Amino acid sequence: MREKLKERWLERGRYKGEFSKYGLKSAYKGLATTTICLTNVSAINGEDALTDHIWLNLTKGFKKLGYLTPGDVIAFDARVRDYEKGYGDEEKSVDYKLSHPTKIEVLSKSPARYEYKICSQCHYPNRQSQESCRRCGKGFSQVVEQREEEKLKQIKLFGVVQTRNLTQK
Repeated sequence: MREKLKERWLERGRYKGEFSKYGLKSAYKGLATTTICLTNVSAINGEDALTDHIWLNLTKGFKKLGYLTPGDVIAFDARVRDYEKGYGDEEKSVDYKLSHPTKIEVLSKSPARYEYKICSQCHYPNRQSQESCRRCGKGFSQVVEQREEEKLKQIKLFGVVQTRNLTQK
């Protein structure tokens, strides 16, 4: 359990953490939800680490920062909440999390360790070594071919529309 977070239960405060990686969590329907992992999370005023890591949903505020690289330090406001930890038939316990992050900003950028392959279908950042998107499962060559076919259809459709407009005048 995160004892230091427990002491701040229901308080809203300013926190910072180091970006570690992107992740996925299953959704009830549709594609999996993109998440981010922050490590060495502490209060912005310089206290000791409140937790070694925390997972947060990739919200609009985080998306506005662009694609993050491991080592980027991020600051944000959040409220400490409790949640039930455990899955299925496992014994459940109460743990603490940071929720509703706002006023998100990058305090420092780290040099890029690797480049991402961004899926043109679902925009999930995949590692370069992957052959298909981790989130939607499409192969990168399939997505490119599919986009090219869509462009050709649009061009053909656009050409047909133009000729109709010319003949109507």
